[in-house]
Amino acid sequence: FCDRAILLENGRQVFIGSSAEATKHYYLLHQTNGRGPAAGPVDQAAVPALKIPVPEKSSSFWPQDEAFQSALELPQIGNGWGKCVRYTVCDDSGVARNSFAQGETAVFYYEFLLSKAIAVPLGGIVLQNHRGINVHGKGSLEYASEAPDFLPAGSIIRCRQHVELKLEIGEYSYELGLASIDPEGYRALSKLNHEQLFGRIFRICHLPGAGVISIGWRSVWKGAHLTHHGVADLPGRFEFEFGTNTAE
Repeated sequence: FCDRAILLENGRQVFIGSSAEATKHYYLLHQTNGRGPAAGPVDQAAVPALKIPVPEKSSSFWPQDEAFQSALELPQIGNGWGKCVRYTVCDDSGVARNSFAQGETAVFYYEFLLSKAIAVPLGGIVLQNHRGINVHGKGSLEYASEAPDFLPAGSIIRCRQHVELKLEIGEYSYELGLASIDPEGYRALSKLNHEQLFGRIFRICHLPGAGVISIGWRSVWKGAHLTHHGVADLPGRFEFEFGTNTAE
């Protein structure tokens, strides 16, 4: 409900700025005291010797270097174990864009560089509308995407995320993030409630306000100009049934 916030630790000002960033700084402070199986760096010696290389050519489409924006000069909230290095947004044909028609698919490509070994990586994005409300937050955890149990320092993590923009017309800022969870917790996703799962997640890096995309009217459509009314298009279906009134 506030635009700005102050974060205090034992009476000392740790951060002052946007409330969203203050919250993320709070989470970092909270996890430094060591909570949950993932609260701490992975022993590099315990990581399998095979280092995951940066593929020269991805088995799936990956944009050319000139399509990416560097994240190294942007403010990042993290614990120093990794950082976002670059990112871009494309349409589903691979063209870099920041303007879409309602219902189109945006594909977010983003990369992280690890400076410490971590357990199972978790990547994801958050979309916020002009009111600062999170209208979509999702990532590899919610998709239960396949991921290695451990990654060594020096690894590059490439994230590709497709999002159908079934939202109301307007502008949306997006955030990118990297976290980690212990392998046992990741394999037990369906058995853990939200609080138990939340306690096992360890935040590594967050790039707030990475960029803005806009959603506008559809120029080519089937049916109405708008796919829906309101903030989001919820899955569902509609059916008519007709009859005649036989009552006398």
